[in-house]
Amino acid sequence: MMNEADDKALTPVSKGYAELQEVWDIDTSDLHGHQIQELDHQIAFLTAYAKCGTVLYAAEAAGVHEATAHNWKKVNHFRFKERMSMAHTSFSESLENKALELAMKLEPNNNPVILITLMNANNPDKYRPNSVAPSETMTETLQAMKQATREFKRLEDGTQTETVTETVIIKKGLQQPRTEE
Repeated sequence: MMNEADDKALTPVSKGYAELQEVWDIDTSDLHGHQIQELDHQIAFLTAYAKCGTVLYAAEAAGVHEATAHNWKKVNHFRFKERMSMAHTSFSESLENKALELAMKLEPNNNPVILITLMNANNPDKYRPNSVAPSETMTETLQAMKQATREFKRLEDGTQTETVTETVIIKKGLQQPRTEE
């Protein structure tokens, strides 16, 4: 149990929470005990997360369980979700900085694939502009198949099934037309 002297030693002012008040509009003036401890753990986690980019390593560095970090994100106490997003942006930008440094020093025997992969994973909007989420592609394909089935049912003659299906899929932009050989 914390006594009053311990509580005063952990005041937000002594922990430098000015940024939390100014940037994130988090009132830290009347925090005490467990709240200060939680906020300290969150700050340690987010500092590590901005450097390593993974929940597991950041949690270990902050001395908390991985599930604790996921719970903070879920309940969004002290605007953790937004602060975590900002930390992820910092991590992504640090990868980009490393990529630029590497590009400046790149020699024929260097292989930047792992860095490129990390950049793709952490900032897909910027580094994978042509990517489509699998669920979107699947939804479009299913819609095209349903459309083809409806059109097929309208036909009395079953010999045009393949042509109707191909036409619908091609119209949706999901497949290139086959060339006759």
